Amino acid sequence: MSRFVIAFVLIASATSALGASYKCKDASGNWTEQACPDYQVRQKKAVDEAAQEESLIHWTPHAGMTADEVSRVVDDQLCIEKLKDFHWCSGGGWCRHVNRTKNAHGTREQWVFGCDRPDRFLYFDNGILMAIQE
Repeated sequence: MSRFVIAFVLIASATSALGASYKCKDASGNWTEQACPDYQVRQKKAVDEAAQEESLIHWTPHAGMTADEVSRVVDDQLCIEKLKDFHWCSGGGWCRHVNRTKNAHGTREQWVFGCDRPDRFLYFDNGILMAIQE
């Protein structure tokens, strides 16, 4: 009998804990007993952001990428807002400065990463990443 009671209490508490995650606040900020209509959408968004964050942390530029491809990553809003200390992000404590040289053969760019002590450099020839210096 005591095992039955313990099992019932555990199941009831687990069910109420799971149910609490589905409750929403109404327009006044009060908790309601109804499930949030956008709960699954918010959950999917959170999972997608976590996956994107994970892929950004492991991202490294490689020769042959275009400046646009690199820029899409280093200027990404998630990179700037959440991964401020990630060394390829343009936001937070990491600054990016672009030195540009134009000549008869095209345009060369040096992207300098780091505010006080620049320590990472990307070199582009006519918009194509040619070299990486770390």
